[in-house]
Amino acid sequence: MDRLLRLTVKIFAFLFPIFFLYITSESYEYNKMALLVITVVILLILFTLKIVHQRRFAAVTGTFSLSLFFLSSIAAVSTLFQSPNLSIALTTPLATTAIVSGFVLYLLLINILAGDARKENLTSFSPLLQGEGKGEVFMNILVFDAVFLCLYVIGMYTGILPKNSFTPAGSLLSTAMFLSVITIYLLSKVVINLLPLTTSNLKAGDERDKTPGRWPDFVGRSLDSVGRRPKDSFQVEESESTSVIPPSRSPFGHLEALAPSLSRGQDPQIKIIFYFLSLLLIGGTTIFLAIHLFTDQKPIILPLSFGWIIFLEILKNLKTMLLGVGPSNFLTAFSLGKPLLINQTPVWNIIFTSSSSFILNLATETGILAGIIYVGIILKLLKLLKNSPHYPFSIIHFPFILPLLFSLILQVFLPSSMSVFILTILLLAFVSEKKHLFSIDLAFFGKSVYFLLLPGIIITILITYFGGRAYFAEVIYKQSLDALVNNRGSDAYNLQIQALSLNPYIDRYHVVFSQTNLALANALAAQKSLTDEDKQRIPGLVQQAIDQARTAVTLYRTNVVNWDNLARIYASLTTYAKDADAWAETSYQQKIQLDPLNPNTRLSLGGFYLQMQKWDMAENLFRQAISLKPDFANAHFNLAVSYRQQKKFTEAYKELQSSMALVSPNSTDSAKIKEELDLLPPEAATESETPASTEVITPQTLETIESSPSSLKNPLQAKPTIPAPPITP
Repeated sequence: MDRLLRLTVKIFAFLFPIFFLYITSESYEYNKMALLVITVVILLILFTLKIVHQRRFAAVTGTFSLSLFFLSSIAAVSTLFQSPNLSIALTTPLATTAIVSGFVLYLLLINILAGDARKENLTSFSPLLQGEGKGEVFMNILVFDAVFLCLYVIGMYTGILPKNSFTPAGSLLSTAMFLSVITIYLLSKVVINLLPLTTSNLKAGDERDKTPGRWPDFVGRSLDSVGRRPKDSFQVEESESTSVIPPSRSPFGHLEALAPSLSRGQDPQIKIIFYFLSLLLIGGTTIFLAIHLFTDQKPIILPLSFGWIIFLEILKNLKTMLLGVGPSNFLTAFSLGKPLLINQTPVWNIIFTSSSSFILNLATETGILAGIIYVGIILKLLKLLKNSPHYPFSIIHFPFILPLLFSLILQVFLPSSMSVFILTILLLAFVSEKKHLFSIDLAFFGKSVYFLLLPGIIITILITYFGGRAYFAEVIYKQSLDALVNNRGSDAYNLQIQALSLNPYIDRYHVVFSQTNLALANALAAQKSLTDEDKQRIPGLVQQAIDQARTAVTLYRTNVVNWDNLARIYASLTTYAKDADAWAETSYQQKIQLDPLNPNTRLSLGGFYLQMQKWDMAENLFRQAISLKPDFANAHFNLAVSYRQQKKFTEAYKELQSSMALVSPNSTDSAKIKEELDLLPPEAATESETPASTEVITPQTLETIESSPSSLKNPLQAKPTIPAPPITP
């Protein structure tokens, strides 16, 4: 059973960095999270079977068990009390499911890796010294994954593979982060293996390590030097036959004294060559990706200063300070807490669903305590690294502590990914000092011990049922999107109904379905000859479009994208549905309340007022948009239109001149402004004063730039029952 457990972990370690599937709408992070959950379930089942088979349970804890327990507990509590929607929080990568699964994986790993040590009745041990050096075995598997990713990147940039902004590890940023952590590991291994050692030291170390029932001599000397000899039946005899370089003469101190263990059973030169060549390839690819990420492949990330300001906003309320805004609910904190200064940056029109870095996102969504725990883990690692000569088995831990520390610090400044998150969990398990707490003999219970399988069976059934429904809903939703891209409206309609029947709690499903219904209604209405059946379907499709848009809002009330979708649907039906104009206005106003500093929200409502010929109200909204972003060409242009409709030709001319200064000359936008200028009487230009100077930052388009919808939530309406029209719009 131990072999099967270790084999499962090895397979998982090999798969997670390169695992992705194109069958879901998000191919990388979502599927890596699914792989994590499936692996944890399998390991739980196997571990329970092992306990039942051996009739014995041994409790093991690790250095970071308590920290990860509190972190996952806080995430779970925040999900229950703060998250707008449980389904979204549980199906979003790097949210509740990932954090809790990571904690369970950590506990399972320290038990699986510590299996041999418990047989020796040790109270404190490291799995890296057991058997074949399990931590190093797993890391070597990850090194091979990293080599594969490097070859994939080289293939993309040499034209062998299609160039893409993603690799099997995820985005280019997450790939670079993963490779950089492996690079630090390889660098540590190369440095340690190149330590100056005498031939006699290697030979003597090998002979002592082969003595059965003994602690290795190098461990004994290291522990003696700090007064921490193991308190067990093992006895270490002093020997003068081994010569090592005195710590006082070497910058590596006790690390050199422990280095012989690394060559035990292997040719040191082969290891050095393997690590060095891997370091050249992986390190070089990491630098190559970093250059591209700083130049032509810059990722769109919320600036760190804005992420910090948004985090400070949640501290103003006691509940959000302790529990955050809820996992996978950063969008709410962003739209309500972003600073006005963001409108002067290139990311002003982007809706961010995650913060600037993993720790800021964690603290914003789950509260300040989660952030403190994360910092505590870093401080604990720094302490271990600082005191490495006094830490048992430090030479073996050093190549694991350093990349782990680097990974955690990276996630302080950059957004994380499932690949980096899982790698961090593995490293936490590898460097942990495991402690055998107690053992329980279950033989006394006889055949009743098989009841221990019951909780595992129940958990497996629940995860399989609910997780399976959520996953297959994503698969079908992806198929519906593909159908829309291929202009197969009827197929998309039917597939979206199936996705909603499997998981009706995802707001974006309802948003897309509302748009599909409206598109089908428009396609039917555009036909030259309508049958009686078609005439009956159009009102039904329109009503479904409204109902689905309203359901999306109900599922996630603080999502500005949902309110924008509802407002646009109502606005498009003002001549068809009663009171649609009033509902559209209300929806736009709600959007402004949720995103008060976004000039696009006021531009949208102003545009609706233009459509309804409420010129003065439109003017007011466009003025507000300009006050939020003075260099907003579209707002100046639309304000000029509202002025012209009110016969304020001089003011209209000024705004058109301001708009002209903000767009590229000879562009279509410039031509559009000239057309609007031609509609003004000639005296408007002569009576106009010189327009106020406006700083030109970058040329803009007069078309409103829409932010991409977030994938973020609860009640449900009855699923659609109207059959799909037999057309392809």
